[in-house]
Amino acid sequence: MDPALFYPLKNSGTEYMGDTTLSLTVTDAGTITIPSGTLLVCDPFAQFIGLSHGLVYDVPAGDHPTKVTIANIPGKTPVNAYLSVVFSNTEPVTFEQPYPHRNPDEIPIPSAMRTDGVALDSGAAAVVDAAAAEAFTASTDLDSFTDYIHTDAPDGWFNLLRDHNGIAQTPLPDHKENMILARSGYDAGFYPIVAGYDRNHTMVSLHVDFLVVGGHPYD
Repeated sequence: MDPALFYPLKNSGTEYMGDTTLSLTVTDAGTITIPSGTLLVCDPFAQFIGLSHGLVYDVPAGDHPTKVTIANIPGKTPVNAYLSVVFSNTEPVTFEQPYPHRNPDEIPIPSAMRTDGVALDSGAAAVVDAAAAEAFTASTDLDSFTDYIHTDAPDGWFNLLRDHNGIAQTPLPDHKENMILARSGYDAGFYPIVAGYDRNHTMVSLHVDFLVVGGHPYD
Protein backbone atom coordinates (compact mmCIF):
# COMPACT_ATOMS: atom_id res chain seq x y z
CA MET A 1 0.00 0.00 0.00
CA ASP A 2 1.35 3.42 -0.99
CA PRO A 3 1.59 5.57 2.18
CA ALA A 4 1.02 8.63 0.01
CA LEU A 5 -2.54 7.42 -0.66
CA PHE A 6 -3.47 6.72 2.97
CA TYR A 7 -4.35 9.59 5.31
CA PRO A 8 -5.04 8.54 8.92
CA LEU A 9 -3.76 11.10 11.44
CA LYS A 10 -3.04 13.58 8.62
CA ASN A 11 -4.34 17.12 8.10
CA SER A 12 -5.47 16.73 4.49
CA GLY A 13 -6.22 14.08 1.89
CA THR A 14 -8.16 13.49 -1.30
CA GLU A 15 -11.68 12.12 -1.23
CA TYR A 16 -11.82 8.34 -1.61
CA MET A 17 -10.83 7.40 -5.17
CA GLY A 18 -11.39 11.03 -6.20
CA ASP A 19 -9.51 14.26 -6.86
CA THR A 20 -10.98 16.72 -4.37
CA THR A 21 -8.66 17.56 -1.47
CA LEU A 22 -10.37 17.68 1.92
CA SER A 23 -9.05 19.10 5.16
CA LEU A 24 -8.80 16.56 7.98
CA THR A 25 -9.04 17.04 11.73
CA VAL A 26 -7.56 14.51 14.17
CA THR A 27 -9.39 14.23 17.49
CA ASP A 28 -8.65 12.20 20.60
CA ALA A 29 -11.10 9.36 21.17
CA GLY A 30 -9.70 8.27 24.53
CA THR A 31 -7.20 5.79 25.89
CA ILE A 32 -7.95 2.11 25.36
CA THR A 33 -6.79 -0.58 27.79
CA ILE A 34 -5.57 -3.79 26.08
CA PRO A 35 -4.09 -6.07 28.77
CA SER A 36 -4.43 -9.25 26.68
CA GLY A 37 -2.46 -8.00 23.68
CA THR A 38 -5.39 -8.89 21.43
CA LEU A 39 -7.71 -6.28 19.94
CA LEU A 40 -11.24 -6.90 18.68
CA VAL A 41 -12.53 -4.66 15.88
CA CYS A 42 -16.27 -5.06 15.48
CA ASP A 43 -19.77 -3.69 15.06
CA PRO A 44 -20.66 -3.18 18.75
CA PHE A 45 -24.40 -3.32 18.15
CA ALA A 46 -24.19 -6.72 16.45
CA GLN A 47 -21.11 -8.41 17.96
CA PHE A 48 -22.42 -8.85 21.48
CA ILE A 49 -25.79 -10.27 20.47
CA GLY A 50 -24.32 -12.76 18.01
CA LEU A 51 -25.45 -11.09 14.79
CA SER A 52 -21.92 -10.57 13.47
CA HIS A 53 -18.33 -11.39 14.32
CA GLY A 54 -15.50 -8.91 14.24
CA LEU A 55 -11.82 -9.63 13.77
CA VAL A 56 -9.12 -10.02 16.43
CA TYR A 57 -5.54 -8.81 15.98
CA ASP A 58 -2.33 -9.32 17.93
CA VAL A 59 -1.21 -5.90 19.15
CA PRO A 60 1.11 -4.50 21.84
CA ALA A 61 -0.46 -4.92 25.28
CA GLY A 62 -1.00 -1.84 27.42
CA ASP A 63 -2.83 1.47 27.44
CA HIS A 64 -2.85 3.22 24.07
CA PRO A 65 -4.33 6.43 22.65
CA THR A 66 -7.08 6.20 20.07
CA LYS A 67 -7.78 8.84 17.46
CA VAL A 68 -10.47 9.61 14.91
CA THR A 69 -9.52 11.40 11.71
CA ILE A 70 -12.47 13.51 10.58
CA ALA A 71 -13.01 14.71 7.01
CA ASN A 72 -14.32 18.25 6.70
CA ILE A 73 -16.60 18.22 3.66
CA PRO A 74 -17.66 21.66 2.36
CA GLY A 75 -21.34 22.32 2.96
CA LYS A 76 -21.88 19.03 4.80
CA THR A 77 -21.56 17.58 8.28
CA PRO A 78 -18.00 16.38 9.05
CA VAL A 79 -17.56 12.63 8.59
CA ASN A 80 -15.34 10.14 10.45
CA ALA A 81 -12.70 8.91 8.00
CA TYR A 82 -10.53 6.63 10.19
CA LEU A 83 -10.63 5.10 13.65
CA SER A 84 -7.05 4.52 14.82
CA VAL A 85 -5.25 2.90 17.73
CA VAL A 86 -1.70 4.23 18.14
CA PHE A 87 0.88 1.90 19.72
CA SER A 88 4.02 3.99 19.20
CA ASN A 89 5.05 7.54 18.35
CA THR A 90 7.24 6.10 15.60
CA GLU A 91 6.10 7.15 12.15
CA PRO A 92 5.06 4.14 10.03
CA VAL A 93 7.04 3.53 6.86
CA THR A 94 4.57 1.06 5.37
CA PHE A 95 0.92 0.09 5.65
CA GLU A 96 -0.45 -3.41 5.21
CA GLN A 97 -3.65 -5.28 5.91
CA PRO A 98 -2.77 -7.58 8.85
CA TYR A 99 -3.95 -11.16 9.15
CA PRO A 100 -6.20 -11.80 12.17
CA HIS A 101 -5.03 -13.52 15.34
CA ARG A 102 -5.42 -17.29 15.58
CA ASN A 103 -4.38 -19.62 18.39
CA PRO A 104 -2.64 -22.85 17.28
CA ASP A 105 -5.55 -24.98 18.51
CA GLU A 106 -8.26 -22.89 16.88
CA ILE A 107 -10.17 -24.02 13.82
CA PRO A 108 -8.69 -22.32 10.74
CA ILE A 109 -10.57 -19.30 9.44
CA PRO A 110 -12.85 -20.44 6.57
CA SER A 111 -11.54 -19.39 3.19
CA ALA A 112 -14.91 -17.83 2.36
CA MET A 113 -14.70 -15.47 5.34
CA ARG A 114 -13.19 -12.10 4.54
CA THR A 115 -10.26 -11.26 6.78
CA ASP A 116 -9.37 -7.86 5.37
CA GLY A 117 -12.05 -5.83 7.13
CA VAL A 118 -15.28 -5.79 9.09
CA ALA A 119 -18.96 -5.44 8.23
CA LEU A 120 -20.51 -2.57 10.17
CA ASP A 121 -24.22 -2.97 9.60
CA SER A 122 -25.14 -0.52 12.36
CA GLY A 123 -22.97 2.26 10.96
CA ALA A 124 -20.58 2.15 13.91
CA ALA A 125 -17.22 0.56 14.73
CA ALA A 126 -15.70 -0.38 18.07
CA VAL A 127 -12.29 -1.43 19.32
CA VAL A 128 -11.95 -3.32 22.60
CA ASP A 129 -9.64 -5.80 24.32
CA ALA A 130 -10.62 -9.13 22.76
CA ALA A 131 -10.30 -11.22 25.93
CA ALA A 132 -12.40 -8.73 27.89
CA ALA A 133 -15.03 -8.70 25.16
CA GLU A 134 -15.20 -12.51 25.22
CA ALA A 135 -15.58 -12.54 29.01
CA PHE A 136 -18.21 -9.80 28.86
CA THR A 137 -20.19 -11.75 26.28
CA ALA A 138 -20.01 -14.97 28.30
CA SER A 139 -21.18 -13.30 31.51
CA THR A 140 -24.00 -11.16 30.12
CA ASP A 141 -27.46 -12.30 29.01
CA LEU A 142 -29.23 -11.02 25.91
CA ASP A 143 -31.65 -8.81 27.83
CA SER A 144 -28.76 -7.01 29.51
CA PHE A 145 -27.07 -6.42 26.17
CA THR A 146 -30.28 -4.88 24.90
CA ASP A 147 -30.33 -2.58 27.93
CA TYR A 148 -26.75 -1.43 27.31
CA ILE A 149 -27.46 -0.76 23.66
CA HIS A 150 -30.96 0.69 23.62
CA THR A 151 -31.42 2.22 27.06
CA ASP A 152 -32.60 5.82 27.18
CA ALA A 153 -29.96 6.54 29.82
CA PRO A 154 -27.13 8.89 28.79
CA ASP A 155 -24.63 6.02 28.88
CA GLY A 156 -26.56 3.86 26.40
CA TRP A 157 -24.28 3.12 23.47
CA PHE A 158 -26.51 4.74 20.84
CA ASN A 159 -26.94 7.81 23.04
CA LEU A 160 -23.21 8.09 23.67
CA LEU A 161 -22.54 8.27 19.95
CA ARG A 162 -25.39 10.69 19.35
CA ASP A 163 -24.41 13.00 22.20
CA HIS A 164 -20.67 13.02 21.47
CA ASN A 165 -20.64 13.74 17.72
CA GLY A 166 -20.17 10.14 16.67
CA ILE A 167 -17.16 9.37 18.90
CA ALA A 168 -17.43 7.85 22.38
CA GLN A 169 -15.84 5.59 24.95
CA THR A 170 -17.51 3.45 27.58
CA PRO A 171 -16.33 0.93 30.17
CA LEU A 172 -17.37 -2.67 29.67
CA PRO A 173 -19.82 -3.26 32.53
CA ASP A 174 -18.15 -5.10 35.43
CA HIS A 175 -14.77 -5.04 33.64
CA LYS A 176 -11.77 -2.71 33.93
CA GLU A 177 -11.35 -2.59 30.16
CA ASN A 178 -13.13 -0.03 28.00
CA MET A 179 -14.49 0.22 24.48
CA ILE A 180 -13.99 3.01 21.94
CA LEU A 181 -16.84 3.62 19.48
CA ALA A 182 -17.04 5.71 16.31
CA ARG A 183 -19.59 6.27 13.60
CA SER A 184 -18.36 4.64 10.39
CA GLY A 185 -17.96 7.10 7.57
CA TYR A 186 -21.13 7.80 5.65
CA ASP A 187 -23.03 4.83 7.13
CA ALA A 188 -23.07 1.02 7.19
CA GLY A 189 -20.67 -0.92 5.00
CA PHE A 190 -17.67 -3.23 4.81
CA TYR A 191 -14.55 -1.40 5.91
CA PRO A 192 -10.87 -2.39 5.56
CA ILE A 193 -8.49 -2.73 8.49
CA VAL A 194 -4.93 -1.52 7.91
CA ALA A 195 -1.86 -1.55 10.16
CA GLY A 196 1.14 0.76 10.10
CA TYR A 197 4.62 -0.73 10.57
CA ASP A 198 8.05 0.71 11.34
CA ARG A 199 11.33 -0.22 9.63
CA ASN A 200 11.58 -3.39 11.74
CA HIS A 201 8.05 -4.39 10.73
CA THR A 202 6.76 -3.76 14.24
CA MET A 203 3.13 -2.68 14.31
CA VAL A 204 2.89 0.96 15.40
CA SER A 205 -0.77 1.67 14.61
CA LEU A 206 -3.98 0.03 13.47
CA HIS A 207 -6.72 1.78 11.50
CA VAL A 208 -10.28 1.15 10.38
CA ASP A 209 -10.60 2.88 7.00
CA PHE A 210 -14.13 4.23 6.50
CA LEU A 211 -13.45 4.91 2.81
CA VAL A 212 -14.05 8.65 2.99
CA VAL A 213 -10.58 9.71 1.86
CA GLY A 214 -7.67 7.85 0.29
CA GLY A 215 -6.59 6.40 -2.99
CA HIS A 216 -5.80 2.74 -2.30
CA PRO A 217 -7.94 0.45 -4.52
CA TYR A 218 -8.89 -2.31 -2.08
CA ASP A 219 -9.83 -5.59 -3.75
